[in-house]
Amino acid sequence: MNGSIPAGMVLRARTVMKLVGLETELHRGASVLSHGMGKRLGVAQSILAHPEIVLLDEPTAGLDPANARQIRTLMRELGKNSLVIVSSHNLLELQDLIDEVGVIVNGELVASGTVEEVTRRERRFEIIFDSEVTPEIVVELKKLSQVNQVDYDSFQMTVGLDADHEDGLNGALSQLFLFLVEQGMPPHEIREGASLEQAYLRLTGEDSAT
Repeated sequence: MNGSIPAGMVLRARTVMKLVGLETELHRGASVLSHGMGKRLGVAQSILAHPEIVLLDEPTAGLDPANARQIRTLMRELGKNSLVIVSSHNLLELQDLIDEVGVIVNGELVASGTVEEVTRRERRFEIIFDSEVTPEIVVELKKLSQVNQVDYDSFQMTVGLDADHEDGLNGALSQLFLFLVEQGMPPHEIREGASLEQAYLRLTGEDSAT
């Protein structure tokens, strides 16, 4: 930095670098920064001019867990004062960060809305049992019309229910619970979750390949 740069811009640059955790790197060239630092520098550049809208493309791609967490924390802070638009294929990460989502397939916006709205058909339930899940029960469970996916491991399974089923989501869940009890596998705990990844696979037609 030299004397030709207004003092206000210098102060803003220092403020932004501190915000992204790079205040100690002010006098180093971008080429010598680590990959994680480079990502944070990119965020700093995007918010330097107090933008109302911040665009971030794959902001955590290739980062180790520590740096990725720092970027996520920064994104949450930015979202308090700016509209942050993120392009990413890390759907699990996005699901915990965003308020609204848009799915683009071949250049066309095929779905948009809140995470709950977009994932409404992919209602998933994690079920914990006191006894181990058997392959035989899984086979029978998959025959139920309201069940569209079953994954299991040891004492737990994740079941995807069709929210558009004729009996509704509550009816589908009740039938699932009754089936498990009849099979001698009463659930110890049921936790609900919605998968943005499953919604994406359905909207892109890739779920039929799995």
